[in-house]
Amino acid sequence: MNGTPRQPARVPPRVAAVLLLTGMFAIGVVAGVALERARDRRGREPHRVRDGVPVWALPERDQRRHWARVSDQLALTPEQRAQVDSILTRRARQLDAARAQVEPTMSAIMSSARSQIDSVLTPDQLARIQEMRRQRAKERGQ
Repeated sequence: MNGTPRQPARVPPRVAAVLLLTGMFAIGVVAGVALERARDRRGREPHRVRDGVPVWALPERDQRRHWARVSDQLALTPEQRAQVDSILTRRARQLDAARAQVEPTMSAIMSSARSQIDSVLTPDQLARIQEMRRQRAKERGQ
């Protein structure tokens, strides 16, 4: 060593921004989970079916299975079952319409974030993440 103090490495602004945004997102997720758990502990019924997924976010066939179990547990009459089925059909149409409005915006946000992340990766990292994305799409059957 020549006795000259080493300069600390500088983080490129884009990397710093991505790290900051990722950290803020993680803090938001943790805070949201903590608030939801606190709310649930206060005695409110969490409307969750499986793995913390709200009933309304499940595919319609899973929602129908859920309500079939609930109908059995409540011993609903055939008339009540028909009314519940009508309500579920109407809700499914409303949720489909809401998804149709929201999905383009969500897709644009996700695509923009993906492009921004790709811009900070090295060519090797970019190739690896693209392969990871292809694999994930293949697993999802897309």
